[in-house]
Amino acid sequence: MTDGQDSRSHTDRGIELHNNDDLDGAIAEYRTALRLNPNNVSAHNRLGNALQDKGELDGAIAEYRTALHLDPSHAPAHNNLGFALHTKGDLHGAIAELRTALRLNPNGKEIHNNLGLALAAKGDLDAAITEYRTALSLDPNYFRAHHNLGFAFQAKGNLDEAIAEYRAALRLNPNNAPTHHNLGLALHDKGDLDGAIVEFHTALRLSPNDAEAHYNLGTALEDKGDLDGAILEYRTALRLNPNLAEPHICLGNIFKALGRKDDAREEFARALSLLPDTPANQDKIKRVEKTLHEVAANQDLADARNILEEAKKELLAISANDSSLQDSGLFILAETQAEAGDFIEAKRSAELIGTERSIPSALRQIAAIQIRNGDIPGARSTAASIKDNWYKRQAFDYIAEILAERGNIREALRTVEMIEDPLSRDTALKEIAIAQAAAGHIPDALKTASTIKDQKAKAWALRMVGVAQAESGQLQDAETTIATIEDEDARAHILIAFALGKVKAGDVRPAQEIISSLNNHKWKAWGIQVIAKRQAKQGDTPGAIKTASILEDPAWKATTYCRIAEVEAISGHRKEAGDILQEAVNIAASARASLKPNLLLDLAAVQAKAGAVEKANHTLAMIENEEWKDIGRVRIAGAQVDAGDIQGALSTANTIDGIGSKGSAYLSIARAQVRAGEFPKALTWSHTQEPALLRAPILLGIAMGKLEQARGEIMSPLPSRFGDCFADPTLPPD
Repeated sequence: MTDGQDSRSHTDRGIELHNNDDLDGAIAEYRTALRLNPNNVSAHNRLGNALQDKGELDGAIAEYRTALHLDPSHAPAHNNLGFALHTKGDLHGAIAELRTALRLNPNGKEIHNNLGLALAAKGDLDAAITEYRTALSLDPNYFRAHHNLGFAFQAKGNLDEAIAEYRAALRLNPNNAPTHHNLGLALHDKGDLDGAIVEFHTALRLSPNDAEAHYNLGTALEDKGDLDGAILEYRTALRLNPNLAEPHICLGNIFKALGRKDDAREEFARALSLLPDTPANQDKIKRVEKTLHEVAANQDLADARNILEEAKKELLAISANDSSLQDSGLFILAETQAEAGDFIEAKRSAELIGTERSIPSALRQIAAIQIRNGDIPGARSTAASIKDNWYKRQAFDYIAEILAERGNIREALRTVEMIEDPLSRDTALKEIAIAQAAAGHIPDALKTASTIKDQKAKAWALRMVGVAQAESGQLQDAETTIATIEDEDARAHILIAFALGKVKAGDVRPAQEIISSLNNHKWKAWGIQVIAKRQAKQGDTPGAIKTASILEDPAWKATTYCRIAEVEAISGHRKEAGDILQEAVNIAASARASLKPNLLLDLAAVQAKAGAVEKANHTLAMIENEEWKDIGRVRIAGAQVDAGDIQGALSTANTIDGIGSKGSAYLSIARAQVRAGEFPKALTWSHTQEPALLRAPILLGIAMGKLEQARGEIMSPLPSRFGDCFADPTLPPD
């Protein structure tokens, strides 16, 4: 027998072994055939097929190319090379090879089928459908073409055609699990849940370890309402393939619906860990992250509401001897319930407050929270329910102000129309004008101010419009704006704003000259402080100190040093802040006795912010009144909380004598504990604390912390009291 005959014999033996799924044996025979005859085109092609079936694509492609090098017109090798290139992801190369194969063999049904697969993978479904139909015209009983045509129709959304092709394929091959699986998917998409479930069960009977089929059966059962069955299928899918993310997502959604929040969080977190961070997955990852946050937020919100109920019971148990502390607690409770969205409960808590004027004050706070959260009708309704005209006016003012700040002038003016009292209407219009000016809409602000009838309210509005103009460098326009106001304070105010604008632009000397021209001592001192603070914020601390040294009054100078030190502390320059504060303490020692306690409290708080807690306590020791000292310790504890030193804050709080002040410190500490992930520890602390006067503020702090966790942000503070509308001004934030 010749080498050529031996080579063909080994090739035939390889084909036989390959047909019996003995890939290693087949490969050995093909290699033997090629050793005997390296130019055996069939052996190269067949070896390529065996290597491809074994997953060795590079080796297979090399064999197909060798076969085609020996015989460029070998259509089977072009077909097989095209299929291998498709599998490897080279769709352009695959389509080129398959088209070459068709030129050589136009009636090759497998070639048409393979070309259809490559075109479908490229996204050209219409061309793919044409190729599958051509394959079926050559052989109507070609199972693969029916299956693939069904898949293409399904991808196009032509479900009826897809179902028909899958059924045609199954008539030819009833035991093909993937076709039953795909038919189940098409039926599910069409809304035939019962039919889909039957097909998924059939697919799993034929291929019990198909994780995808278990997952898809789970989705059909879930849509049918069989949650227990769905959970079982999702868990089975994950047991078979722990790297699937989708079953975790579905389990998370079921557990979320069932209220099993911890289980839901665990499933969503697991899904996120499994989803590849690829561009194609970004939308899905964002959706899962959003849902995970919602689950956690809902649980935190539920926790907060439960704890608020517990806090309410503790507050109501407080004896009549401590009614003022009870009222303070109920006030905070009402605010926090409103922050949690429980406005009805918040109003009920407000009505329980014993101090008559505190009830309208609490309702005003509730209205403020409602408008801040975007509930315009609710805020207006709450404001309208306030019986005290002063607090009602403040509530409507705040609603109008917030709406104007957010650019919703139309609703702000509608709010004004709802106010019956003429003075209250004017004060609300004043707030709108100020908000417009702050946003840079000066003509609109002037127009709004012109509609104000109350001269005091109009003067204030025009003054603040002038301040906005002056700070932006338009001093002449500002003076024109306030020309009709017979108030020297207004001119001083806009000059300080103009000076502040100069400092922001780096022109400190002209700013100092402007301030020096002021006749009123108070305004001049205030202007110097404003300039010094801005210099510090801009990084010119030596310049700020130099500006502050101009001040002669010890109280103003110490306060200004304190503001500079505060900026340094916030910037992380603790040593520099400490040195400035020590100088401020020395200056404060010579301040008037009536001003000294406030000065020392302010200094101690900033010292604590700068990390100098021991020095802060030494500063407090200079205060004689014990109640003032307690207030200072509350501030020190707050600074420690802000710095993350919860244990240090607790140590400081425990030195406070007054129950009310200690409760305030405990509230801040509990709130921080929850934000730091120490919810169980905070809850245990509240339950072991005596007396009830201290348990209540801890519970309120825990509830606040939970609300902040639910929102993913620190709650914006509301003013604990609203100053009189015509009180001495403060400059806009600089």
